[in-house]
Amino acid sequence: MWSLIKERGEWQGEIWNRRKNGEEYLQWLNISAVKDDTGEDIRYVGTFTDITEEHEKRKHI
Repeated sequence: MWSLIKERGEWQGEIWNRRKNGEEYLQWLNISAVKDDTGEDIRYVGTFTDITEEHEKRKHI
């Protein structure tokens, strides 16, 4: 994932995460690199969406 972000400046896909109570859940993650004036990555911005319900529905189709 990180090598693709370095190469393309962004990445998106499904990842498993864990809630504070220990429960695992599926997320859709979008990450984009924020670059400085020289083109170097200085930060990363990410958005997460819980897609556990959608995943469960797909399993039952």
